[in-house]
Amino acid sequence: MSDTNLQLGTVDFHGQTLAVITGPAGERLVAMKPICEAIGLQWEAQLKRIKRHPVLSQGMSIMTTPSAGGDQETTCLPLDYLNGWLFGMDASRVKPEIRERLVQYQRECFAALAAYWQQGEAVRPRTTLPAGGTAAPLRLTYNDRHFRIVPVGTEVWFVAADVASAVGLRDSYVATRHLRPEHKAALPVGRQTLNVISRAGLELALLHAHPERVAPFRAWLAEALNLLPTTTAAPEPERPPVASLSQEARDFTFDYLDRCRQAVRDAGGTLPEWDRETDQRISDNMAALLIRDKRWVLTFDDRGEPQLRAIPSGADVFTPESLLNWIRNPFGAHRDFLPVMLQAIGERLSSSHR
Repeated sequence: MSDTNLQLGTVDFHGQTLAVITGPAGERLVAMKPICEAIGLQWEAQLKRIKRHPVLSQGMSIMTTPSAGGDQETTCLPLDYLNGWLFGMDASRVKPEIRERLVQYQRECFAALAAYWQQGEAVRPRTTLPAGGTAAPLRLTYNDRHFRIVPVGTEVWFVAADVASAVGLRDSYVATRHLRPEHKAALPVGRQTLNVISRAGLELALLHAHPERVAPFRAWLAEALNLLPTTTAAPEPERPPVASLSQEARDFTFDYLDRCRQAVRDAGGTLPEWDRETDQRISDNMAALLIRDKRWVLTFDDRGEPQLRAIPSGADVFTPESLLNWIRNPFGAHRDFLPVMLQAIGERLSSSHR
């Protein structure tokens, strides 16, 4: 006989609509067999796994629910246990079309656990998208591969997996792991959830790709965005930083350009004369070309003077605390790097200088 106190409903679970059963005490339960069948898992094997697990077995319950063929017993787990069940899933056993999404989810679980135990809290790396309706993805082609752009209001977002494929990164996780929460999101589009990154996030992601792959991609993307309808085109990007951070920097590029022109005259050449304002604009544009597509750190010396230094495109900037977390994180420092670091630490500790 079915329990008349049970209530059926739906919840959003990682961008997917999930049917849940609300029990008499308000607990929310999930029927496991339909989920297993939907993602391509053998239910009998998963039932045995749940029964063997010391935590999942304690949360398992059998509910009697109505169906077209009469009342039936349904094996359920609490909704709060579903994340842990997915975390322990063997991704090679699920349907190919959801495998990448499951692996991405499990990577986030590892990172969340590391943050919880090492930093005292874990923040979900998702953001609220800009206000405005979400249109269907615009499907373009780059190097014979799909590249999707998702209009959201007056902005555009880029599918992380497509960005990774375009510039030779391993997968969407590599493309997004360095991004701040406001630069990435999980966006429900139709029946699927897409990991997307903003225009600013795209620029940061490209810093971790090989420059030889980035340059042609930038040129193609700039042309593609210019051809988008004006209602969905991305806003004008910020102008690249120029050397006018200080008057000294402006004077340096101006003097350099003036010396170049003088060298042309000394060699017998002729150049048109410009006014001071035109000269300064040309020198600023030249400075912009010198520092475009590079990463820079701006510091101030003891006198308050700005100091601008280039950072290699493949480098990361760490505080002492974040360096330790980078080493501890299983997806942080590469394993081949750790012995080198240990050797350097040993040399430092054995040094006579204290």
